[in-house]
Amino acid sequence: MSASQPFVDVSALAPAAEWCDLPVQAHSVQFYAEDTSLLEGLSRFIGAALGAGDAAIVIATEEHRAGLNKRLRALGLDVPLARAQGRYVVLDAATTLAEFVVNGQLNPDRFREVIGNTLRNAQSACSTSNSRIAAFGEMVALLWAEGKAEQAVQLEQFWNDLAHNYSFHLRCAYPIGGFDRATDGEPFRQICSEHSHVFPSESYTGLPSEADRLRTITEWQQKAMALETEVEEHKKTVAALRDSYQQLRISEERLRLTQRAAHIGTWELDVESDELICSEEACEMLGIAPEVSFNKQALLGRMSYMGDRENFLKSLYQTVHKNRDFETEFRVGTNENVLLLAARGKMFYNQGRPLVVGVLIDISDASKALETHRRSLRKPRAKKSKIATV
Repeated sequence: MSASQPFVDVSALAPAAEWCDLPVQAHSVQFYAEDTSLLEGLSRFIGAALGAGDAAIVIATEEHRAGLNKRLRALGLDVPLARAQGRYVVLDAATTLAEFVVNGQLNPDRFREVIGNTLRNAQSACSTSNSRIAAFGEMVALLWAEGKAEQAVQLEQFWNDLAHNYSFHLRCAYPIGGFDRATDGEPFRQICSEHSHVFPSESYTGLPSEADRLRTITEWQQKAMALETEVEEHKKTVAALRDSYQQLRISEERLRLTQRAAHIGTWELDVESDELICSEEACEMLGIAPEVSFNKQALLGRMSYMGDRENFLKSLYQTVHKNRDFETEFRVGTNENVLLLAARGKMFYNQGRPLVVGVLIDISDASKALETHRRSLRKPRAKKSKIATV
């Protein structure tokens, strides 16, 4: 302690807190829902230590440091004097944490060096040899908020290891809202197990009587059991959906293979927007890429003959306005490679939106075979006719 800064006993101004009754060495954790609740309890904890002439170390976010400073001043504590004496050390949580993070990992040696020096300096600033240290840290909360649960637990363990060489009463704090997922259960238990004392959120500690607290515990137990049941049911549902999805994928693949083998594709026409959705096989027949957006007008443009377009539109009108089955045939491609396609479909409504859903069949080979058969039937007749003439 500097000789130019004499120690001033401000114990008469200390808040009504039982600092002397608290364990000299402890590692507690407080879960809170509102910053106000955290800062009220923290101001009593830190303020009582400072008011008793002991040391206090606060490693917190800027917002919490400002809120705590305001409350300590309201309690009548001379905060600037305590800081000047070295008994009150205030550090930024993120900056301090960065001092012992090496290559993204927490370094225990750097932690002992940084925090150990801070503890020694704070205690040496006190006027008595048996002075105590009240410490508050929320570096662990920053790690948890970043999704680094394992490192949060590891940092709690660093503090416990440090307590073998230094005497201090440490209080950590986490927003209870950060533990709102079912997967948070195990790391939450690990965090609690690293502390000597666990304080629930203010929704519990603020209840007026023991009966109210017991009733609340019972309600929470019921909700916890109900949640566990819902989680198990959810797991079963997810497993069933996964199996159904797998079966659907298998069915889709079978259908795709069948369609390719039979030269059949599927299509769906949105009557209102004229948007046309085709399967991979249908796209291949029409000569378009599967990822290209397609509509009715584009389909008509791919038809080789004007009469096919007229028949297509006529059949579509009968389907949309008279609810008849859609049936037409049209040719696509060039003279060297013309495909004859048969389109069949029906009218459906999807949430009130009119759709024509159907299949597209390549009947080119069948048509050629039929024409060949017809020609073969006509040749014998022609020979008979010549014989009769002779």
